[in-house]
Parts: sequence; structure tokens; C-alpha cells
Amino acid sequence: MQRLKDDTRERILAAGRAELMRRGFAAASMRAIAAAAGVSAGNLYRYFAGKEALFEAVVRPAYTRLLSLVRADARLDRRAVKDFRNVQPVADLLLEACSAWRVEMLILTDRSAGTRYENVAGVLVRHIERRLSAGVRAGGPAGAARESSFILHVMAATFVEGFLMILRENPDERFMDLAVRRLLALFFKDIVARMRAVLPQRRGK
Repeated sequence: MQRLKDDTRERILAAGRAELMRRGFAAASMRAIAAAAGVSAGNLYRYFAGKEALFEAVVRPAYTRLLSLVRADARLDRRAVKDFRNVQPVADLLLEACSAWRVEMLILTDRSAGTRYENVAGVLVRHIERRLSAGVRAGGPAGAARESSFILHVMAATFVEGFLMILRENPDERFMDLAVRRLLALFFKDIVARMRAVLPQRRGK
């Protein structure tokens, strides 16, 4: 009996995942999810109290993995802080999460409007920006803090959007890994030296 209940729950989660990916949280229909899972609407609500609870169950594994991005700061290799490698742990964790939960990651970033997760992409941008800022502060151009901060924000936001574009294309895992690492190098390799060239140190008046 328990196995049957577990199978039913998994069918509902699979149907919910597909419906959320197709229509997003706001437009997703619990009735459509029940039909796709082969259960009555009443039976669906025995497993999940509402759409919010179902959404939570679908995205929780991917979101939990994303939280490890923040925890990874404590393990940042300070010897690499002046190099683009200080963003490498972010890419590694994103690739790992997307390998296991690609659809759930896209639901979080593209289909979560109306939920508490709707700014997940913004969280990633700010996290990458903080890592880059640490590197620039350690060896970047002095006296150009405002310009540096703005440019790093633009770079982080553009990198995250590029990463999501790769993810949306549904490439195979090897291609995705290669594409993300090339994107990472294109954006951030020798970032301090390039920032120095663009924003040279200001002379005192």
C-alpha cells in the first residue's frame, strides 16, 4: 500500500513539474496536474494542500543545492581571489545542480513569479558579484570603486543570463559543461588586469 502511495506521489510530482515548466506557477492548473497524474483532484489534495505546497516539493532539491553557493563562500580559496577562479566554485555548483535538476532550476529562474523564489536569478547575480568584488578589491584599480561596482554587476547579470540561455537550450551534459566553462573564462579570466586597463587608477588632485 505504501509503495502505491509513493508511486502516486511521484506521478503527481512529475505531472506538476511538467505543468509548471510549461505554464509557470501563476497559470499552472491543479486540475490539469491531477489529470496528467491519473488521479482525481480530491486525491491530489490529499498529497499536497495546494499549488504552493506542490511547487515547494518540486523545486526544493534544486533550491537546497543553490543555497550551497552561499555556504561555499566560507571555503573560498583566498589565494585565488585575484583570479577568475574565485567564480569557479559557483560554476561548478551550478553545473552540478543543473545536471540533476535542470527542469527544476529553470522553473526556479523562469517560472516562479508569484512565489517566494521569484528572484532566484537575482540572488545568483548578487552572489557572483560579491565574489568578483572580493577579487577586484584585492588587486583591482584603486579609486574607481563606483565604476568597478557597476561594471561587475553588469558582468555578473550578463553571465547569469548567458548561463540560463545555455540551460534553456537543453544541450547534453558534456556540451553544457564546456559551454559554461568557456563562458566563465570569456567573462572573468584576467578580470583584475582587464579592470585595470578599463578603469586606471586615479591620480590625487
